[in-house]
Amino acid sequence: MLKKLLLSILSIASLTVFSQWQTTPITSTGYDVISGFGNVYAAGAVTNACDITTTDGATWSSSNTGYAPGLYFGTFYSNSLYACKGTTISVRTSATGPWSAMTNTFSGNNNVMSMTAMTGTVLAAVNNIVALNWRVNEYNGSAWVAKGASISGQVACIRNLNGTLFAGTTSTCVMKSNDAGATFTNSSSGISTAATFDRYIICLGATP
Repeated sequence: MLKKLLLSILSIASLTVFSQWQTTPITSTGYDVISGFGNVYAAGAVTNACDITTTDGATWSSSNTGYAPGLYFGTFYSNSLYACKGTTISVRTSATGPWSAMTNTFSGNNNVMSMTAMTGTVLAAVNNIVALNWRVNEYNGSAWVAKGASISGQVACIRNLNGTLFAGTTSTCVMKSNDAGATFTNSSSGISTAATFDRYIICLGATP
């Protein structure tokens, strides 16, 4: 009887937790979200749709001036919100101000895949899709500069997790940097090593 009672309590608790998720009335085909300036933003997959909510998702409004179709959100740092697509990084410096493409970014075969912030600057992980390597670049206030040597494979994401930079990649899976992207070591113990390009570590996170 005691086991049945405990099972019932756990079931009710689970229902209570999951009932907190609600559908929001966003109308665009969103595929990415980020928080910044005390608000939440959602990116549209096809059109130049960037929506903003100041009411925890209850209502949404367009906030896409200067926003290019298909941008992924990068990071929010030092009162600036970054987004990236292909060789371009765009930024906005106020909650509803226009998006503007940054100058001195990347060109040719170099695609920006992910961004984060640490050690007083913004970092961008960039794939060279011809040479099939990647590296971390940092913004020095006027230009993006390489942090270290290129690494074989392709990168999908970088995250600053409690002061350590982690990268989710192809062939070596998870890599770790203790110097903000200048050098990396393999940190894939316990993860099946991917030897082909159809297996990525696409998301990383830390426990509170």
